[in-house]
Amino acid sequence: MKKVTALSVFSFLVLGLLVVATLVPPAPAPRTESPAPRPVEDIALTPAGDGWRLSIVLANHEEEYKGYTVQVSVDGVVRGDETIVPRGRRYSYTQRIAPSELSEGAVRVQVFEARNLTPLEETTYHLKGRAQ
Repeated sequence: MKKVTALSVFSFLVLGLLVVATLVPPAPAPRTESPAPRPVEDIALTPAGDGWRLSIVLANHEEEYKGYTVQVSVDGVVRGDETIVPRGRRYSYTQRIAPSELSEGAVRVQVFEARNLTPLEETTYHLKGRAQ
């Protein structure tokens, strides 16, 4: 009789644990942090008339003013701009590239944060032979 009683108690304990396990809500999934917004929101090179239009949009998502440097090299000739963007604001840089400026067709774009030698964003376009 002791075997039957011990088996019954064990069965009721297992059954009780199963009931409790079904009533307890599952643990919430760990929260994943969304990636921090990037300061370089967009870089686009589009056909415009008989040349191209380069546009860069920078955004300051920080709580303080941020300085940025834009450098654009068209076949080795460097142009650009330095700017300070207030918090929560955007800055747009636009440059027209005429076909007469191109010999090799390499357009290199670099965006730096102030006093930082590593570019936040860097890309090179090759325009030689592209139809307009």
